[in-house]
Amino acid sequence: MSWRFHGRAKVSTRDPSAFGVCQRCGLWYNLDDLVWQFDWRGNVLQNLWLRVCKVTCLDVPQQQYRSPVLPPDPVPRWMPRPETFTSDDNQQGFNFYSLVNTPAGQTLTQAQVLDTVATLSGIATPAFYVDDSGLTGSANVASELYAPNAARSWMLLYNPGARPFSVSFGTAKMGASSSILVGPGGVLLWASSLGGNLATFQGEMTIVSPVGAQPYWAWEAES
Repeated sequence: MSWRFHGRAKVSTRDPSAFGVCQRCGLWYNLDDLVWQFDWRGNVLQNLWLRVCKVTCLDVPQQQYRSPVLPPDPVPRWMPRPETFTSDDNQQGFNFYSLVNTPAGQTLTQAQVLDTVATLSGIATPAFYVDDSGLTGSANVASELYAPNAARSWMLLYNPGARPFSVSFGTAKMGASSSILVGPGGVLLWASSLGGNLATFQGEMTIVSPVGAQPYWAWEAES
């Protein structure tokens, strides 16, 4: 009497056991040797209702299907001071320098600022220049920094105060992407040798500060 091929199932006339087919490899096993396949669904192991063999087909539950348990958000800090990346990348043709960490710190004199920037930039301070230094107008109200000057070939702006201000070739506004933020100790330098649109750099420039009467040091020279 011939017997049908029965895969990996064991046949016993004394202890008969039901056969079952592994739902992955398709081989026959004794039904009791097939197990349920579970996998992660969220944070719970879910029965996939597949009976598989333990020899080759039983998978370890995949952790990537498991939802991560996120901790609560941290308590936000009061009065944060994030980096202003948009303003940092928006110098509009100026060279930017920071003199905050110079040995003299906030006690730099105007002559020291001019000499330090000339050293850092490699652009000599013109022999003849006009001092346009002054104070900003009312808080958050733009005022004139540089008047239009078709002969302008060099200008330098320094923030000697403890608060930032913004400048623009249009109407300066704190936080606006069209304005350049200059923090304490910050320097903006432009010279015709750096290139750029002369008509822009020779036009009017305005300044604004979050507080009134913010000091600024500004110089310009003609070719």
